[in-house]
Amino acid sequence: MMLGAMESAVQIFGGINDTENQKLKLMEMQVEFDHREQMFDSVLTHEREIFVAKANLMRDIIQSMIDRRVDAVCKGFHDTLTLYADQCRHYMGQQDRYADMAIKSASPLERANIKAQQSEINIQLSDIRSEAAALYRHMTKIVLLIGGSMPPLAAEQQQTLALAKA
Repeated sequence: MMLGAMESAVQIFGGINDTENQKLKLMEMQVEFDHREQMFDSVLTHEREIFVAKANLMRDIIQSMIDRRVDAVCKGFHDTLTLYADQCRHYMGQQDRYADMAIKSASPLERANIKAQQSEINIQLSDIRSEAAALYRHMTKIVLLIGGSMPPLAAEQQQTLALAKA
């Protein structure tokens, strides 16, 4: 009988010991689970920060490309308008020269030839100014379409090319 009681006690203590072991394993699993959860949160936070950094970098690169494209287009148009203004100044100088020649001319035939030259210069000047005005209109549209703002044109060039003030 005593032996039966001892066996029962061993089984009860063995059950308690098994329960304690299972509790310890459960606590160990909980700690491991918490550690993994923290690790995954850390990895997720890191990946999110990397994604945001890459997105910002791409946004900055794209904006830089747009800015450079706008600057390049504006510079090209400005250089072209400068060439038109130089041509206008040349023809305006020719006009002045022929006007002086007409005043100093004594012969009616020479004056007629000079007037013909002046008419030709006026036509060329008018064509240059017309082309410059068309280019300026297109330039404004293009610069606005690619995301820039129209840079101011020098007052001297506006006057030489007979462009309306912007």
